[in-house]
Amino acid sequence: MKTIYTIGYSGFRENLNGFISTLKNYRVDVVIDVRSRPYSSQFSEFNKEYLSQKLEDQDIVYRNYAEEFGARQRGMDNYSKAEDILEDEEYPIARSNRVDKEELNKNDEIIDYNKFIKTQIYLSGVKKLNDIYDENSAAVLMCSEKDPINCHRAIMIAKGLFYNHNYEVKHIIPENNSIRIETQTELEERLIEEFEKKQSPRSNINQLDLFGNATAIEEAAKPIERYYRKKNILIGWKYTTVNNKEYEMA
Repeated sequence: MKTIYTIGYSGFRENLNGFISTLKNYRVDVVIDVRSRPYSSQFSEFNKEYLSQKLEDQDIVYRNYAEEFGARQRGMDNYSKAEDILEDEEYPIARSNRVDKEELNKNDEIIDYNKFIKTQIYLSGVKKLNDIYDENSAAVLMCSEKDPINCHRAIMIAKGLFYNHNYEVKHIIPENNSIRIETQTELEERLIEEFEKKQSPRSNINQLDLFGNATAIEEAAKPIERYYRKKNILIGWKYTTVNNKEYEMA
């Protein structure tokens, strides 16, 4: 089994040296940037050109997989209506709870993580990743969010790698001047805890019989999948937002 790491640079408070030192501690020699737009006004040291040069100086390869693994995909085929991703949810979802700070209604189209990880473009990213490991290198998926539980690198990319492509996932999380490693299974335990605390009654899901809704029955049997889907509708980008002019570079 191959081990893939993930990391969020915002946890390093613009301390690029600490970021690079952490990569070296875990013998990571390839950084895969999964940002759709590899720039940050707040953390300028992690802008693509500057970061790639600094990594190269330390014999670490930089690669950008915005197309293969980015959160803001453009193809309409990658999107679903929010209610098709998670039907028994209270809509609209307030903008304060959404990644793009826009209210989400049940008919709004947002990126469907389960759909995207089956596409040829995502699978081409997996193929590139496999090639990296065939060269005896170790890679990390890098995005901005410190906590992977709120980032598509864990909820979309790593989930697909873990369940479909035989990767062990280890999330690198900086905490109180130290580093904590969290596996995908441990992240799922946090995911369950997060939503079970907030759990609202689900409409007669426990009364479903042979004539019930098949999707609801499946979700009832696999609660972790339901919680992945709940995260999807909270952090998945809306089609209209991604395709607005101001997001042309996204």
